[in-house]
Amino acid sequence: MREPTKKLASRIDWPRVLGPVLSGQPMECLIADAGLQPDEVPELESACFSYARRAIRPRPEVRDGALPFETENVPWFERGRFIKSTPEGLTARPGAFLQHVVGDYYIQDAGSMLAIALCDVQPGQWVCDTCAAPGGKSTALLEALDGQGLLLANEVIRSRLGILDLTLARAGYGNHLLTNLELETLGAVCDRVFDCVLVDAPCTGQTMVASGKQSLAAFSSNQIEHSSLRQQRILRAASALVKPGGRSVYSTCAFSFAENEQIVLGFLQEHSGWRHGSAKWTRTVAKSRRRGLLSCLAAPRWLLRCLRRTTDQCQRRSCEQPDQPPALTPPMAARAIATQQY
Repeated sequence: MREPTKKLASRIDWPRVLGPVLSGQPMECLIADAGLQPDEVPELESACFSYARRAIRPRPEVRDGALPFETENVPWFERGRFIKSTPEGLTARPGAFLQHVVGDYYIQDAGSMLAIALCDVQPGQWVCDTCAAPGGKSTALLEALDGQGLLLANEVIRSRLGILDLTLARAGYGNHLLTNLELETLGAVCDRVFDCVLVDAPCTGQTMVASGKQSLAAFSSNQIEHSSLRQQRILRAASALVKPGGRSVYSTCAFSFAENEQIVLGFLQEHSGWRHGSAKWTRTVAKSRRRGLLSCLAAPRWLLRCLRRTTDQCQRRSCEQPDQPPALTPPMAARAIATQQY
């Protein structure tokens, strides 16, 4: 790190930010391998103040030989590619090529691909991206569906709908809907019909300090607490969209325990019909750490958790659910959602 960067890093109270994650002790419902050892903090700190490697996600039909630069595999996502540097240390700018303009690949940081991998979407499934703009993960989910099933891309902030609509259009698939609804409203409209619900939650954005998109204020207690309260509400509302046997994938681009593990633990304590199901992610973390890839994991995307709905019982342990109308079938839900689009 450069000297000014070292000074910035020294101002972060990592024990306060990371909390129990830093102790290396097992936490209820979470696997110890996902924690951080004290001797790994310098690498995490270095990653936090370093630019992430440039990466792309080519369309499924585009082969490596058709790309205008050399690439290598992203270990945790089969269709992800890191852009290789030249012997002189130069790295191509992927947005400067015609292939990007025509949609042969999408520029996406490798950490974001972790959430897509954990969703493990299969053709024919119903999928919801709850916080979809600008659309990178939504287009990847569309590619995984391969024209079958349905993707509902929801974005609460109306001003971001334009870029989301354009991104989805460039993907070239017609099996998607675009909505501009609060998640509580969306849940009331379509009920529990989705096989997978992605919650890439709004957060403090602590991993974006290096790129200049966020400041050290992202590590302040006030911002962390504000984001945590919003994330709790979002995850609870999103859970109402998942059908029995389905899954919800929660991700952030923050390091703080209060925005990540604490959200998941609190959710599981409140919702008896759910279990933690992130064995695949845990194996990825452990394997990547052994290969010295912690910095690749930490810099762009810190936490992902897969939660699986095991029963169709009451959402909250403390509530008594009144009689409900029959859940919408997928065709009924599609018609209902279509009437709510912006």
